[in-house]
Amino acid sequence: MPGVTWECDGESLDLWLLTSIAGALAIDISQVERSLATDSPLWLVENQGLLDDTSWVPEGLYGSVLYYQGQISDRLVEWLSGKRRSPRILFFPDYDGVGLENYARLRIALGENIELWLMPDWKRKLERYGDPEVWRNNLKYVANAEEKFNLYQEPVEVLELLEALKLSGKALEQEAVFLVTTDD
Repeated sequence: MPGVTWECDGESLDLWLLTSIAGALAIDISQVERSLATDSPLWLVENQGLLDDTSWVPEGLYGSVLYYQGQISDRLVEWLSGKRRSPRILFFPDYDGVGLENYARLRIALGENIELWLMPDWKRKLERYGDPEVWRNNLKYVANAEEKFNLYQEPVEVLELLEALKLSGKALEQEAVFLVTTDD
């Protein structure tokens, strides 16, 4: 997005310019000690294939998008926690056991420097489009996440999501962010 830059060892990288030329930008996360960082938000988004269209991002939110698939790698967790990479890291996974477990791992490593992003109208989308089979298939990851959560320090909205998922017995895939819910 225009205006997003990354700094590394005194050099400035204009993300917008570089991605408009190449279509994407890859960064080396194997160098934990490098000072690569941005003063803009960093989004961690699962499922690039479906969410490469960033029209779902609410107006006024911008930043860099780092895509991952499935389980977040230990290398990425180590890189993110090695230095302050961004003033705001937003995490947008599927709302299922794997997503919750990944969030719990990031909370342990980053503390309050990670924010689970909840899509608009997630409660009604869960009710209408939630998937009980995905929820059942991910129960062991839910249990792992719950063991890692500090239930007294998790943001209220995270605990509310966890409780809603458990009560409904459904998981909510990220793709629901594109669906419009109505009262009918």
